[in-house]
Amino acid sequence: MKILKEIEDLSYHGLLNVDSKDQLNQMIINRSQNAFKKRDRKKKSIKQISDLKKHQSWIEVSILKALGDIPYTTKPLNAKLVKLDKYEYYSRENIVFESLEKVYVTANLYKPNFIKKDRFPCILLACGHQNLGKHSEEYQFVAQTLVSYGFIVFVIDNFGQGERFSYFDNNVQSVESLTYEHDHAGYQSSLIGDNIARYMVYDHIRAIDYLETRNDIDMSRLGITGNSGGGTITSLLMILEKRIKAAAPATFITRRDIYQKTGQAQDREQHWFNLTEIGFDHEDILLAFAPKPLRVLVAEYDFFPIEGTLKSFELAKKGYCLYFHESNLSLKRFPIEHSYPIE
Repeated sequence: MKILKEIEDLSYHGLLNVDSKDQLNQMIINRSQNAFKKRDRKKKSIKQISDLKKHQSWIEVSILKALGDIPYTTKPLNAKLVKLDKYEYYSRENIVFESLEKVYVTANLYKPNFIKKDRFPCILLACGHQNLGKHSEEYQFVAQTLVSYGFIVFVIDNFGQGERFSYFDNNVQSVESLTYEHDHAGYQSSLIGDNIARYMVYDHIRAIDYLETRNDIDMSRLGITGNSGGGTITSLLMILEKRIKAAAPATFITRRDIYQKTGQAQDREQHWFNLTEIGFDHEDILLAFAPKPLRVLVAEYDFFPIEGTLKSFELAKKGYCLYFHESNLSLKRFPIEHSYPIE
């Protein structure tokens, strides 16, 4: 923070012979380029299945270190059914559970009622950045579409979205919702070497713990999908959560060097510390999930560049081929901007 203040001071005083902001940016680019070379060497060394399995272990350990580990607890979920609504072809349960002690997570569970069976396959739907969270029009549509195909669908609110807000002063919301709340909590976490993503991930891990308590879900058929910020959470859970059997991340997977050229920022939960330096990139997210069924959903006009997505996909194909399960990896493109591909 002190360095940034000094840069601002230099810029303010108009020292025209020193473009300090540009120098800082160029230094970051140069250091990143060296790291990308390390990344490429690391991927070239994966030539047989034993190399890939070793690499998959490295990915998991690296992500855990980047996030500051996961705040596991043995405290009970204290899950409560708040409301049950019944519709023509599905029912919707409003549920609240505690991911950590007195950390309340609001959730909806959609269950088909047009099929009679004891247990259903289940999709965990991870929300992206929508103020209404699980109640946004986009995620309502996705959940209702999936349940119409015979899935139970479980979707939770991230903090700062939907029904979960953390900062109030005299009953007035003191920090704006969505990414403002994520950043407010995220910067505080960063100061102690923590990462706000670990808490979002853990909310979803505890969501899976809740699903395991139910007798109407076939946990051997648990999938996950999500776009944008939900694609981020989907990606992290693909690495860290072994109970997930299939995944469809949308509008997040790209490549770090290509995204860097856009000059765009990323949300606080997408800041994974030191991973560029050690050679981690988005193809590692896909490689970590091999050989389980994986479909990458791509918006062709996304601000996550499709060029990076296609490159990561091609590199991940080599890993799936080593497992002789190349048919388990697929990519579907849609001629849309940044949004969940409705088709």
